[in-house]
Amino acid sequence: DGGWVIHLCPSPAYRRRRGAQEPELDLRAQELAQKLGDQANLPFCKKVVGAVDRQYIDIALSETRQAADAGQVKTRGAYFTSALREILKRRGLPVPFGA
Repeated sequence: DGGWVIHLCPSPAYRRRRGAQEPELDLRAQELAQKLGDQANLPFCKKVVGAVDRQYIDIALSETRQAADAGQVKTRGAYFTSALREILKRRGLPVPFGA
């Protein structure tokens, strides 16, 4: 029909800044931060979601929830981090955060 077609695509510089992040990972990280009540640590949640299998995250979340229900948790984020670290160490998997 002789009309114009405009193709919009991100510039290479934008793609480099954005990285190869998958939208699903961003959503999972957002969900994790929400469950932990810790939106300020979203970058940490992105790192965890990108590096740790979902099953281990779910186990650590479950342990955190149970401990919180029993009144044993002061900070959900800290408890989750500690629980996840122990889960990964017990299975001989690398811990992608902290020491």
